[in-house]
Amino acid sequence: MAMGETPISGTRVVIIDGHEVVRAGLESWLTGEFTLVASFTRTCDCLTWLGTGAAVDVVVAEIQHDGHAPDFDRLRALCAAGPKVVVHSVATSHEVILAGLDAGAGCYVAKSDGREHLFNAIRGLCTGDGYTSPRMAAALMRTRVNLSEREKQ
Repeated sequence: MAMGETPISGTRVVIIDGHEVVRAGLESWLTGEFTLVASFTRTCDCLTWLGTGAAVDVVVAEIQHDGHAPDFDRLRALCAAGPKVVVHSVATSHEVILAGLDAGAGCYVAKSDGREHLFNAIRGLCTGDGYTSPRMAAALMRTRVNLSEREKQ
């Protein structure tokens, strides 16, 4: 589904990003296309919130905060908490992208990929069709000769 097409009715989205300006931009993008239910600075705060039984379909999460290495342990915990996860990150090395997918993320979208790719990732996860962003495709094709069934999908 291309940007501007009918949104998936009621898709509940949460944002995790340590930068206020990024959260504000994502909130602006998502409003009207999806239902934004919460926004967090830190993954641990989102995990606590999810533990209260909060209903969410997709979490859009940055995994690299304040110049630290990507936090794959928290990403695994977030994925295990139930919602589908789109990693939306400045970290774009093939190794980081593949580690994010291995940790359970359904899609990996570089922040430089833009709005349409992020929307397609959210929609793809919600419909079960999946979505492969440009950077994710490059990482999968250049570094993995034998793709798993999930990666082929």
